[in-house]
Amino acid sequence: MSTADTKNGREPLQTSLRIISQPINPIFVLVIFICVGTLLRLPNLSTRSLWFDEAFSWMLACQFSISESIYRTALDVHPPLYYLVLRFWIDLFGDSIIAMRSMSIVFADLNVLILYFFCRDCLTDLDYLTRSKIGLFAAGFLSVSAYHIHWSQETRMYTFALFLTTASAWLLLISLRHSKSLRYWLFYAVVSCALMYTHNYGLFVVFGQGVYCLVNLILTRKGSFKNLILSQKFRNATIAYALILWGYAPWLPILMFQKSQVQGNYWIGKMTIWTIPDALFQLVIPNNNYEVISRTGAAILTVCILIVMVFFLRPLTWAKGLILTGTLSPIVIASAVSLSSVSIIVTRHFLYSYIFILCIIAYVLVTRFSRAVNNALFLWIIVNLLAINFVFRDELSISEKPGIRGAVEELQTVWKEGDLVLVRHPCIYFSVKYYLDKKYHPKLYLPGEKALHYTGAPILVKDDLIYKSTLNNSDAKHAWVIDTSGFTVGLSHLALPRKWVLTPSPQEFPDVYFFQKSIFLRKATKHPSVLKSEK
Repeated sequence: MSTADTKNGREPLQTSLRIISQPINPIFVLVIFICVGTLLRLPNLSTRSLWFDEAFSWMLACQFSISESIYRTALDVHPPLYYLVLRFWIDLFGDSIIAMRSMSIVFADLNVLILYFFCRDCLTDLDYLTRSKIGLFAAGFLSVSAYHIHWSQETRMYTFALFLTTASAWLLLISLRHSKSLRYWLFYAVVSCALMYTHNYGLFVVFGQGVYCLVNLILTRKGSFKNLILSQKFRNATIAYALILWGYAPWLPILMFQKSQVQGNYWIGKMTIWTIPDALFQLVIPNNNYEVISRTGAAILTVCILIVMVFFLRPLTWAKGLILTGTLSPIVIASAVSLSSVSIIVTRHFLYSYIFILCIIAYVLVTRFSRAVNNALFLWIIVNLLAINFVFRDELSISEKPGIRGAVEELQTVWKEGDLVLVRHPCIYFSVKYYLDKKYHPKLYLPGEKALHYTGAPILVKDDLIYKSTLNNSDAKHAWVIDTSGFTVGLSHLALPRKWVLTPSPQEFPDVYFFQKSIFLRKATKHPSVLKSEK
């Protein structure tokens, strides 16, 4: 380059262009996605009231011994691992709402991270930069997805289970590629068993992976049974799946008991032709009423996902087969169970498929469009996902709906020593118990009724309940009654004994979730004639 060119500024310009044209470090972009995702998951973390499922988690995690917690979990419908991990988390950080819900956010961030590595390491028929871009697109979509954000703010097992789902798929991929190393297979066995002990849909995920693994081993050995049996990869895989079966075997009788219990009585409706399209629609565009605002939109979205999957599968490779297995196995197996036995499909369960659907969308964007177009489409999707999240957050109106937390805060301002605190529905009792310390001794009042297994019966203890005779014989002159217009209304507003008179106008505290509707607080006083006779 001549001195004149340098003087004219061409050399600095060319250097700048070379710097700009260099690909951005994917880890740097990934960190940005995780930071943005974390910020989106922090608002209203302590404002929204702890609801039934979360209070159930809190009770199992820290109100019983480990052995009793496992026993009581067996009487419910889920496996116990999440509650044990939450117990450890609470021991470290306490049981404040922020502390407990933060665990879900941490695993949500880890899920975003490992989804990138899964996509990057899975699609080896592509160059490294293309694979990394696919991973970044999938991770970016997950970090701003409204429905994933929603369940990242719950003291429930879903983000933990989704992390294990992605990790198990990643480890299976690595295990199949390192055929002579048993180490990766052992890691896969541990993670898969942990997934099955976290959520029952983990069974569907691991079963699908097992079928994929067997087909892979058979076809890569060209159908030769002898070659298959003699291969180191087959022996390692056999050891891994034998360990998974051995590890899960103690829980199988309990799973059968839980299944029979759900068959007898549960809250999930029967599967219809719209169940899957509705679930897919709500995964993308969540609604607080758990209703699909447009059946046409649900049908169009389902068709679009199927079209994208067709483009993804051309041509079909083993790596794509693993992603397809992750997408379909939870949906197909859950549908088969729902049609043949008991309905088990709700939208949040399809999050197990959703993470792999995002991988498929990311793949099609990166490989089927030019760089400029796929970047533009990526930004367009991100902007829309963010808009959906903000609309959904506005719909929840968390700051305007104090719910159980508001009712309890009001109660604490008017309660006096000796007053009773009565809760008239099991689905709000444990939340009230969380907010009220032991000096208030809240009691669940259900005369002549029994709490169903899915309304908290497994974690009720004798001291939680108060009966009609006990209430009548109490020395208390006043009681504060908390109930709800939500859940199964037939179990709420149970009449107090005639000795007690309720104030006519309860204080109402709207709750965030539609199924809890409103929480009511009112005062009850012993009838004047009763007080006179007691004197």
